[in-house]
Amino acid sequence: RLAASQEKKKKPEDPMRFQKSLVLAGAAAAFAACVATTHADVIVLDTFDGPQGALGQNRTLVQDVFSNPYGWDEPLVTTVNEGAGAYLFAAKTGVAGTGWVVYDGFGDGLDAVALGVIGFQLDFADADQDFQLVIELDTYDDGGGIAGTATATATVNAAMVDVAIEDFSFAGAFDPTNINQVSLKFNLDGAAVALDFALTEFSAIIPAPPAFALLAFGLAGTRRRRA
Repeated sequence: RLAASQEKKKKPEDPMRFQKSLVLAGAAAAFAACVATTHADVIVLDTFDGPQGALGQNRTLVQDVFSNPYGWDEPLVTTVNEGAGAYLFAAKTGVAGTGWVVYDGFGDGLDAVALGVIGFQLDFADADQDFQLVIELDTYDDGGGIAGTATATATVNAAMVDVAIEDFSFAGAFDPTNINQVSLKFNLDGAAVALDFALTEFSAIIPAPPAFALLAFGLAGTRRRRA
């Protein structure tokens, strides 16, 4: 079964929450212009060639099988092949299931506003059909429970998929300056049967910043220009 849901604890409303949401909305307005030109870069979050993400964040794999009509012993396999640099999802004939890649351990939290994040990019290989992608961003409360969430849903139907900040819906006390957990959820609706694909890179899209800003965040080695 999927990891048990964490108990939500009440937290006083953040008086800056609305203002932070406006900042994200402003960033979203720039998304279309930035991604259509060479003036957008990415901060690489994971290339799946090691035990952790590119920023040193923890990576946990979760999976669940919705249907296994032929009684396969291993109906769904999700794994990271570090040698190939890929997250692999392989469901056997007739099998519908979901796989999650969950990141945490961002220290004091990932500050999407300071970094100027305007979206996320995922690079896929060898997908044999279209399938659902859900990206979930979580802010923890003081007790380590989930206080607020931002969620976006997209269809993977190309080798590169971009998800803009404007595609996210927000719930609870989500704080874009303090993202503690990021989850990639594949085929959560179970619509794709016998799905196979490889995910080779997960990145945050940002406007091309000055070099000194990257050095300040220690991200110079993880940034590259979008193709």
